[in-house]
Amino acid sequence: MELSNLRPAEGSKHSDNFRRGRGHGSGNGKTAGKGHKGQLARSGHKKPGFEGGQMPLYRRLPKRGFTNRNSKEIIAINVDVLNRFEDGAEVTVVTMGLPKAEEVLREAMAMGADNGILVTDRVLGGADTWATSTTIAGAIRNIKDYDIIITGRQAIDGDTAQVGPQISEHLDIPVISYAEDIKIDGDSVVVQRQYEDRYHILKAKMPCLVTALAELNEPRYMTPGGIFDAYDAEVTVWGRKDLKDVDDSNLGLAGSPTQIAKASDKVRKGKGVMMTAETAEEGVEYIMDKLLTKHVI
Repeated sequence: MELSNLRPAEGSKHSDNFRRGRGHGSGNGKTAGKGHKGQLARSGHKKPGFEGGQMPLYRRLPKRGFTNRNSKEIIAINVDVLNRFEDGAEVTVVTMGLPKAEEVLREAMAMGADNGILVTDRVLGGADTWATSTTIAGAIRNIKDYDIIITGRQAIDGDTAQVGPQISEHLDIPVISYAEDIKIDGDSVVVQRQYEDRYHILKAKMPCLVTALAELNEPRYMTPGGIFDAYDAEVTVWGRKDLKDVDDSNLGLAGSPTQIAKASDKVRKGKGVMMTAETAEEGVEYIMDKLLTKHVI
């Protein structure tokens, strides 16, 4: 006897596949074994998913489904983009500001950044571009073996475009501004720089600093999984004591040579003037006269 071959004794079990609907001669009577009336007597009873009248499971689940936090999003990219950075390249985002600036760092980490560093301290408040660049440069000195520093072109408040170039001056590294495209070529970076009506192609040895335009790249969307991971990750917080080779006289409001004497709302531009010239020379003469009158030239 083998346990895998055990089965009931012959004749002890009867199959339910008896002849239904074959009258009294079949031994099932006139109702073919289904009994009188009721749900079990109906044809097609017990439909798949039917739960006795209550809301079935397939209707209780959301139609749009759900997002699995462990799922991986596959994004199509151009192959040449993979050549920009070597495998294992690490992206660290650094910002200076109030403690609530940590949210911005977590958003960047949700987009794919590896690390986030927040530089915050009371003594750093009220900084102008010089004090800000001094602070950020002091923080970057703590990051070893950096290859390329990418900053924005300018801030939306001061609108001076000075912080990026000043950081490069503090760190004594080359700077390329107004970058529209970046490519890595060995130990150098090749940048397409926007310049009025043309482009400049510049090459610099790394480490270097690049100030970027919005055209440089389209930010990726944050994924649900990336958001969960970013808010579980630890953001490094540095204060004044963590800044390297920085003098207190160059920090915060006291170290800011720029002093705001007066601030006012943006002045509205006046209504324009439509001028129709019969010849090109007449139009040029009119424009030059207006520029001279307003001391533009």
